[in-house]
Amino acid sequence: MKFKINKNYISILLNIVFLIFSLTFLVDSGLHRLCIYLATLLWLIEGDFKKKFNQLYEQKIILIYLLIICCFLFSLTFLSSSIENGFWYNKNPNGYYYILNKPIQFFLMAIFISTSLKKEYRFFLMIGFLFQVTYLSICSYLVYFNFIDLGIRELIYMHKNNFAVALLLGISVAYYFFTISRYYILNFLLLFLVLLFSHNIFISGSRIGLLILVVFYTFLILNYMFKNNMIKMKNIIILFSSLFLIIFLLLNFNNRIIIGKNNFLKTFNDGNYSTPIGIRIGLNLVSLELLLGDMNNFLLGLGMGDTKTKFEKYILENDRNKLIIVREPHVHNQYFQIWMDGSIIALLLYLVFLYILIKIRVEEGIKNFKYLAILIFIFLGVSTIFYNNVRYLGLLSFAIGIILSSNNEFKNKIINT
Repeated sequence: MKFKINKNYISILLNIVFLIFSLTFLVDSGLHRLCIYLATLLWLIEGDFKKKFNQLYEQKIILIYLLIICCFLFSLTFLSSSIENGFWYNKNPNGYYYILNKPIQFFLMAIFISTSLKKEYRFFLMIGFLFQVTYLSICSYLVYFNFIDLGIRELIYMHKNNFAVALLLGISVAYYFFTISRYYILNFLLLFLVLLFSHNIFISGSRIGLLILVVFYTFLILNYMFKNNMIKMKNIIILFSSLFLIIFLLLNFNNRIIIGKNNFLKTFNDGNYSTPIGIRIGLNLVSLELLLGDMNNFLLGLGMGDTKTKFEKYILENDRNKLIIVREPHVHNQYFQIWMDGSIIALLLYLVFLYILIKIRVEEGIKNFKYLAILIFIFLGVSTIFYNNVRYLGLLSFAIGIILSSNNEFKNKIINT
């Protein structure tokens, strides 16, 4: 008796796993890792690899990301004298385990979602993600007002920039549902969520998150101003709500700008690198000095396993006043970190990655989601890095998966018409 696998059932199960992932990857429950393992198994059983690989080849995004990983592996193997740390952390047995455990493992979901997500499930994935962000936002307010205890705080805790990225993508998803909803109560609820998330970014204290949000709302206003259907009530509501939020955020953002300016002056006038701004200035200055001061470093980077060691040695020999910055887990700059860990080729590949993401065509409703994701990758890259943090990687994988699956639908419509 032959055992025959029904691929339709496998595909449905795989999409259900995607849905569970969209509900869990921001909460530190361990379930998101299980989803990755289950999705890998089901994706392999599902088969149809010729179609999947053709999609990945045509879209290029996944291939470029994997080439960046190859640059990391080359740097770790042939340019590093040590593979003990692999990055700036001492948590990993070696660099190969680090690369497998983070930038490869978590980005697998982008591959699976982009090739196997059914159109009808994309709607549910975005609802799942919005539900997860809403839950975390409510918990954040409860923590802010001291209504929940420390144990719950630890469960939902995220760094302010991680949280800002989640809220930013939550805003774009809420706007997406607002544009397609026909129910007044649901529209009101979605606008309330936009206000809730936007204010939450402010109280979280993420300067870069606020900056991205202001840029995104400015883009929304300009986008709708040049559309011919301005008389539609929804577009007017979006315009006025966006304008209100920009004014609110800029007024409140002013205080944080003043604090940042004072920290900036303290760094350059007093040589004090102990403030958040000072640490980032110091890390960027030393990165530039190392990369531009030696042709080998300029072309090949510092060797992924040796990055922190060389960084610390340079500071000890040239400016001990900056020694405090070596305590940081990374250089707080995606572009410099990729350059140092993977060579200038890896940096150029990352810039091509962003360019292709900008050019990729998606369905009309997903455009705002795509543009906000791109703004996050570009702007947040000057403050932090994505490939060392599981929540960033989860957000990156989710966003890329949704964008590429929409690109597949866009191309299918062109072919059918």
